[in-house]
Amino acid sequence: MGAPESIYTEDSYAAYKSAYEKAVEVKDDQEATRADVESATAELLAAYDALEIVPVDSSLELDADTVVSSASGDYSESNTADRMFDNDLSTYWESPYGGSNANLPKDVVIELNDTYVLEQISFISHTLQNGGVTDYTISVSEDGSEWTQVTSGTVDANEYKRGNNVRVDARFVPVKASYIKFTVNGAVGRIPSEDNMYGRIAEMIIYGSTDVNKTALSALYDANVNKVSDDFTPASWTVFQNALTSAKQVLDDNMTTQEAVDNAYEALDAAVKGLALKADFSALDEAIKNAESINTSAYTPESVLALDKALEDARLVLANENATQDEVDAAVKALEEAISGLCETTDPETPTDPSDPTTPTDPETPTDPDTPVDPEKPADETPADPETPTTSDNSMLGVYAGLLAVSVLALFVFLRRKKEAN
Repeated sequence: MGAPESIYTEDSYAAYKSAYEKAVEVKDDQEATRADVESATAELLAAYDALEIVPVDSSLELDADTVVSSASGDYSESNTADRMFDNDLSTYWESPYGGSNANLPKDVVIELNDTYVLEQISFISHTLQNGGVTDYTISVSEDGSEWTQVTSGTVDANEYKRGNNVRVDARFVPVKASYIKFTVNGAVGRIPSEDNMYGRIAEMIIYGSTDVNKTALSALYDANVNKVSDDFTPASWTVFQNALTSAKQVLDDNMTTQEAVDNAYEALDAAVKGLALKADFSALDEAIKNAESINTSAYTPESVLALDKALEDARLVLANENATQDEVDAAVKALEEAISGLCETTDPETPTDPSDPTTPTDPETPTDPDTPVDPEKPADETPADPETPTTSDNSMLGVYAGLLAVSVLALFVFLRRKKEAN
């Protein structure tokens, strides 16, 4: 539509767009009258003149000492083009003001040290009504040969009669450039006869950024900038915040490199992936309380030792604000397993015979407390045979055996005598 929407305020551009569309309708209307055409044309021109340029972001100002490799153009005396970049309003570039070269237009060509995406060229007059630029054109090039006009403008000559330096901000749609050509088409002289003979510029400011692709980094930053610290562990949040801050600095740096952009993206992406959600410690806290309430005196030392170890580890996890949910869950599981692994102690063994600690006393046959134990005679270590008779049974057998022996002997004597008688 003749005016780039991106550099104008929303309201002024909406008015211009409306006037433009109305003018198109009148143009295509075969029945439109001359008055209709003149009215639509006047409204469109008025809307165009009323367009308000959005001020360029001041952070886009490029450091001339870094980005300007050279500046050249016809000049008078010692007023060379590089004076436009010395941060001194008392010095200036001036085109020839006498001789055959005292005429306009005149070009100044600025070579940059790299390719930049430019958005605005601002220039400031040197003195009032002495070469103040009233008509200009700005063109750019990537090779210094093929030029593309990006903007042009005029300045009211009366502006140079107010006693102040005049600043002109020439905004245009962002464009890649390695060279800038500023053309002075008209200028005001000290007297009318000197008008359009020469031009002066005290300072020139270039706005833009390095030709890098920040799209991916910008998208990643926007997608994560609203995260809140309460959701994540402190350690992972610190790493994330540092990466986020660095990414923002790179995004805001209009002279950054593609390498810096890529590094910032990688760091932020890793930090986002490394964010650890804060763990839920409630189950672990309950498990610890349960373990602490157990009376361990009823269990074997080995199983109690395992419980103590699991309990100690669980307390360390509970105290760690950076613990992950996996670590918490593992501590709960280890503690529960230690609790279920507790082994009860068995009943104590039956007390042994004091005289022989290695041989337990038969609980069925208690030792007669009234019968003293011979300390010189060791106890019989051979266990009693359940079929072996007791001591009283042995005595009776001895009597029977004696009687039987006497009977046998008597029978033997009787038989021998009887034989001798025969």
